[in-house]
Amino acid sequence: MKHLNIREAVRGLIIDGERRVLLVRLQFPDGAVWLLPGGGIEPGEAHHDALSRELAEEVGLSEPVIGTHVWTRTHVMPMFNSTWDGQRDFAYMIHADYFDPQPLLSQEQLAAENVSDIKWWPLEELSNYDGDDFFAPIELADIVSHIVEMGAPSQPLELHQEGLEEYLTRRRRRRRS
Repeated sequence: MKHLNIREAVRGLIIDGERRVLLVRLQFPDGAVWLLPGGGIEPGEAHHDALSRELAEEVGLSEPVIGTHVWTRTHVMPMFNSTWDGQRDFAYMIHADYFDPQPLLSQEQLAAENVSDIKWWPLEELSNYDGDDFFAPIELADIVSHIVEMGAPSQPLELHQEGLEEYLTRRRRRRRS
């Protein structure tokens, strides 16, 4: 069995007082995905340090109040323009009021990281989305709704995704119900 080269990353689940979640949109040749802001952990970097750096770079949130580790998501699929076989995301609650995202990175730097948009999503809009873009994790709307209603889980959720086909199958089932 081949050893998988899995990249470690951190993500921030930023939910404001109006029940909106801040997401970034990554654009790839075969489609776009909305996910929590964040990114790769540098060698020797602690999770909270990496998340603070990534949130400042991507959305302009400086000195975030980092809360509970809410999920770990492992997805195995070749990553676009990379030698990685997948990524393991550690998602943390971020306590913040609404703010207008002002990334430290330039538009060119964001585009080089495939970031094409940053948006506050109301929970209802997120739950009812029926467009062509994808969400990561697959169950993002359900998980965020549950956290808003019930609070963060006592233990981080363990989420696994084995590729885009699994996502598309689940999405088709969800649209039928």
